[in-house]
Order: sequence, then C-alpha cells, then structure tokens
Amino acid sequence: MESQPDLGLSESGDNDAARRAREARERVSRLSGATDGGDRDEAATAASRKGLLPDIDEINSSLRATTDRRPAEADDYDHPGNTSSPRPESERGGSGFRIGFSLSVLIALGLFALYVFADEVAAQLPQVSGPLTQYVAAVGEARLWLDTQAQTFLDWLQKTADEVL
Repeated sequence: MESQPDLGLSESGDNDAARRAREARERVSRLSGATDGGDRDEAATAASRKGLLPDIDEINSSLRATTDRRPAEADDYDHPGNTSSPRPESERGGSGFRIGFSLSVLIALGLFALYVFADEVAAQLPQVSGPLTQYVAAVGEARLWLDTQAQTFLDWLQKTADEVL
C-alpha cells in the first residue's frame, strides 16, 4: 500500500477546514430551526432545506402582469376555488406588435396612395406640387434602383444555375 508523504501543510489548515465545516453545519441548523447540532437523517435534512427555498408558485405569480396574476396556491386557472379566469384574447388590449404592424402598413398604404394619386393631389393643392414632385421623383429613382438590384440578382442566379447544371 502506498501512502503520500506530508506535503508541508500545517495542521492549522486541517483545523481551519474542520472549523469551517462545523460552522456551516451550525449555520444550516440555525436556519432550519433545529436546536441540536447533532447528526440528522437524510429525510430530515431534505425536509429542512425545503423550507429554505422560496415557493416557485409565488415567484411565478409575481412575474406576471398585475392583471394576469392568480393565487400562488392555484394549480391552474380552472382551479375550483379560483373564480378569476384569464381574459380571452379578444377582451385584452391590443398587443404592441399588432398595433405597430398595423400602423406600418397604414403608413405604407398612405405613401403608396400619395404616389399613385400625385397628379390629382397636386391639382387640388397647388401649394404642395413642388414637394410632391420631388417625392414622386425620389420614389421613381428608388424603383429603378430596386429593379437594377433585382435584375443583377436574377442574372447571378441564372449564371450560378448554369454552372451547376
């Protein structure tokens, strides 16, 4: 049998580690409410630790919006003792995404209508004919640029397909 020689560690290091372990056990026993510092079986230790951890249902209920909270002891919205129920999607306020997307589509439709009916708008409101002409020219340039980019991409795609086949 082989043994490892003393590596020069002092005895105070062993005593220090034992002291720390003893202090940790005492701290755990104080937190768990046990008065004796003796050994306890594993079931008692696990039960005492359970009281040290926060209730997950209580944490989850505090993470929800105030209007969507439910009692921490409820397992489900259909819990027999729970009279509140989640509101259907139609009763809730509109989601931010839906409002933002709708607003973006409305703005795009408005700009498209302004481009298409630029002549009629300029005839009705002569004071906006200068900026409206600039807007129509800018949109025309953007359409030409987009057409050039799409044509370049389609040419590259055709060239790549010809090389592969």
